[in-house]
Amino acid sequence: MPFYRNAILAGAAILMLVSGCGLIALMFYSRRKGYDEPLRSDRTPRE
Repeated sequence: MPFYRNAILAGAAILMLVSGCGLIALMFYSRRKGYDEPLRSDRTPRE
């Protein structure tokens, strides 16, 4: 395999690893900040 194919494959693997770690970090961040909590309302439910 030519070198440029290996370079493209390595770049794609690194990009996927970085984006996956970033998404997991955002998931933990939003969980700690409380963005994943259900909405609470003081209004009475409509019947």
